[in-house]
Amino acid sequence: MSELQIKDNKIFCLLKNEWHILTPEEEVRQKYIQVLINDYGYNPNQMEQELKVNNSDRWNWRASADIVIWKTEEERKARKKPLIVVECKSDNVVIRTKDYYQWLNYASWAGAKFFVTHNSKETKFFQVIDDIMPNLPDEILNIPTSTATEKEIKQLLEETKAFSREEFTNLLKNCHNSIRNRDALDPASAFDEISKLLFIKINFERQDKYWKIFTKKYIEEQEENFDKIIKPSLSISDPVKFWSMSYIQFLFENTKQNFREDKLFEDNERIKLKDSTFKDIVSKLEKYNLSKTWDDIKWIAFEKFLWQTFRWEIGQFFTPRSVVEFIVDFLDVKEWQKVIDPASWSGWFLIRFFQEVLWQIEDDIQTKKDKIKEEIDKMNLSEEENAKKLNEEFVKLNQELEKREWHLATKCVYWTDKNSRMARTSKMNMIMHWDWHGWVHHHDWLINVWEIEDEMFDLVITNPPFWASVFDEIWEVPVLPKYKLSSGKSSQKTEILFIERCLNLLKPAWKMWVVLPEWILNNPSLQYVREFAEGKAKILAVVSLPVDTFISSKASVKSSIIFLQKFSEEEKLNYENTSKQIEEKYNKEIQKIEKEYNEKIKIADKEDKKIIKSELKKLIDDLINQSKKEQKKSLNYPIFMAEVTNSWITSTGATDSEWNELPLVTQEYRKFQKELFNYQWK
Repeated sequence: MSELQIKDNKIFCLLKNEWHILTPEEEVRQKYIQVLINDYGYNPNQMEQELKVNNSDRWNWRASADIVIWKTEEERKARKKPLIVVECKSDNVVIRTKDYYQWLNYASWAGAKFFVTHNSKETKFFQVIDDIMPNLPDEILNIPTSTATEKEIKQLLEETKAFSREEFTNLLKNCHNSIRNRDALDPASAFDEISKLLFIKINFERQDKYWKIFTKKYIEEQEENFDKIIKPSLSISDPVKFWSMSYIQFLFENTKQNFREDKLFEDNERIKLKDSTFKDIVSKLEKYNLSKTWDDIKWIAFEKFLWQTFRWEIGQFFTPRSVVEFIVDFLDVKEWQKVIDPASWSGWFLIRFFQEVLWQIEDDIQTKKDKIKEEIDKMNLSEEENAKKLNEEFVKLNQELEKREWHLATKCVYWTDKNSRMARTSKMNMIMHWDWHGWVHHHDWLINVWEIEDEMFDLVITNPPFWASVFDEIWEVPVLPKYKLSSGKSSQKTEILFIERCLNLLKPAWKMWVVLPEWILNNPSLQYVREFAEGKAKILAVVSLPVDTFISSKASVKSSIIFLQKFSEEEKLNYENTSKQIEEKYNKEIQKIEKEYNEKIKIADKEDKKIIKSELKKLIDDLINQSKKEQKKSLNYPIFMAEVTNSWITSTGATDSEWNELPLVTQEYRKFQKELFNYQWK
């Protein structure tokens, strides 16, 4: 077993047989060399460090590879084409796509079959395609061990992870159908079983970074050893339950334990699939490592699978990704903002928010590292002093990165859902993407529980449930009395209550995006709802969406996205004072008219009284309307309006990015803000 050697701010470079100054780059490289030796069985004599792989002067990038590996020592000495090229990066910031393109050239020029990228956060494996520059590098499951045969090497090269979104989506759908058909489960229960299996797979693959893949063969091998070897080696609290447990149930119990703080599954939940069905699904998913798959592919494929399953089979639907991206991009989100989606469904809004802010944090840390390196280089220190100081500063910045990521995940992102399955789906979606899920709660949308309080959030982003009604008698805690928009009513539509709910959650002067059916905006009977919103917040923008945005879910509702900014304390006070003055002015007129007409009523006969009362009511209604118009006029601010004819969603739920008009709306709004308010948008 080879071991890493670090001493007196120096690190031993095994392949060069010499001590080097301990730098962040060198430490990552030497640690991975230990992995190649201990986990893959390569001999140091088969490898070289910092080998020049390009003799041409016309390329302006650094033309040497961190680690180069040959099949044998003889092939290395003969300078034949290597088997593997490895590129390392010191930062635990995620490697960006542009880095893959550059590094792939090193492997291509060297003539290698495999290419590896590694940093302190992730390791990815790729096949090298001769004479072709792919749109994205072809990611594969792993690299061969030192004893791999030509057949095994060929098999590894064919086990690509660079699958298409459509391929992964269809596979999930096929797995779902297989569960339904083989085990006679309804669509919702089948989805629950896929959720369990996916988490078992994620749990397994994250426990072994470099080699083990969750396969049917592995399960069958472990089943043979389970009763004889695994069970006797474990301490247990429930012997009866444990000794009757199958290996597959044991895997699920282990997964529940590892995710117990996330409360994904109930303590008594079990795998409800037949062992044969479970193994069949595992075999279908073998080639997809969910802990290392491109996030964009996982996100879109999982989204489409959810879309199909929940919309077509379970009767629930989600906001299309194009609308999600538009809303989050439109809001110009920042790291320190605290955001909530009070009806999270599958969690797409906050996943997109989290992703956007995480990129900002990573870019900021990388900029700081570049600046510090530049400053230290100017100090004219010795090579050893330079490396020591750089290490110290990078350790601090890596700690800052982890702290900021933790704060983002645990203090800034909140979501709730009344439906337990959807709350679980939100958690599953977030963990599949980022290993975090923030404050995801399963509870009633319209009440404050846990740490959620009114005027707590900088941003509210939501697409509330449409058409449903809230009746107090079915709630454990009475809800309607808490809402002014339900005053005097025995029930109220959820989309109407959500307007007030979101405004209550917002801090003064902060913003919300909410998707609403357009009848709320133009139905005369809902004038009171619009007046309530206008009395609490400024309407910054209204973006009308095409009917086909939700038509694939069999919902032909015409909807709009409403962008509101809650009044600041000063704006609220000014509006209330102005409204009070206007109301007092018109109340005096109303009282005067009522006095005059009451005198007429006293002396009028029965028929004339009806006419006079009708006239009085009309005059009072006119004065009230004039009062409201004057109050509205006092706000005196412009509203951005846009109507989108294509939002990237077809009638079948497919995407058509070429004709997506939503990014153009964002550009127009930026221009609108800058022109009218002299707003400097960054």
